[in-house]
Amino acid sequence: MPTASSPRPSPKPSSPTPSRRHARPIAAGLLIAYSLVVLLIVAWPTPVDAPSHSTLLALLRAVHKLHVLMFINYAQVEFLANVAMFVPLGLLIGVLFGRHRWGFAVLICFGVSSLIETAQFFLLPGRYGTVDDVIANTLGALVGALLARAWLRRRAD
Repeated sequence: MPTASSPRPSPKPSSPTPSRRHARPIAAGLLIAYSLVVLLIVAWPTPVDAPSHSTLLALLRAVHKLHVLMFINYAQVEFLANVAMFVPLGLLIGVLFGRHRWGFAVLICFGVSSLIETAQFFLLPGRYGTVDDVIANTLGALVGALLARAWLRRRAD
């Protein structure tokens, strides 16, 4: 027990747990790796789904014959694939920015997606740069950023 003449022990500064300390560097490494994969996909001279296009259409026809998922067509599958491709980007950038600035992940992904689609439109004659893809990519980034926010909030509690 400290006396009036002895110094009080100073409270230990709360340091992040090892898992918290490592979350951002891990997210940064994963972001770099995943960004390279996305770059390869979006810079490919032809649509990456071209080899599987007929297989996917046959699968959709088979499912439709069973009267299942009648509302799903190829354009919707492609839209959902674009959403799915940007969920990890939104998540990883959201983790890097933290739970209070997760919205920047959505803005960054919107800008990156806009640049990608513009480049595809003007520079890759075999590709199609569309506004729909920017919307889908941004939606995916939003989902990812919200997941990052929820995960970071849970870890802070």
